Amino acid sequence: MTLKNLNTIVLAMLTALNLIVLAFNLTARAKADVAGKDWFELAKDDDFRQAVGYVVSKCTIDTDRGPPKILCGR
Repeated sequence: MTLKNLNTIVLAMLTALNLIVLAFNLTARAKADVAGKDWFELAKDDDFRQAVGYVVSKCTIDTDRGPPKILCGR
């Protein structure tokens, strides 16, 4: 087996693993329960969406040192 064949096999295995993980992530449901509402109800709730938008607009992402960090309320 040549190095090129080995690289192709490893790349194919990693691609297959990536597709499996992606499929799992697409089917996993978020568990949200705020005021008795599930994720779908919260996504449609205009007041909740506006509140989340306000909070997110006050946050920044610090990428200067190390891994990115979300900074809120500063």
